[in-house]
Amino acid sequence: MSDLPVALVTGGATGIGAACARRLAAEGFRIGLHYRSSAEKASKLLGELPDAFGLQADLTASEEVDALITVSYTHLRAHETE
Repeated sequence: MSDLPVALVTGGATGIGAACARRLAAEGFRIGLHYRSSAEKASKLLGELPDAFGLQADLTASEEVDALITVSYTHLRAHETE
């Protein structure tokens, strides 16, 4: 079980989002790294961040936002039992 706080960084694969994800990870957060279409950049960044997990979704589509929340919750609950 991880006692680290979790931060969900939207738009986390590029630019300011990636910088925020790196900084939060350096401060001791587990990162949920959201991206819409930058899968390759997200994958590379996920390799740099310990305990991070990726979440692909188009935040303009409500069903994808619902799925993002469900997947995040499921991932975090599964991680609690490790």
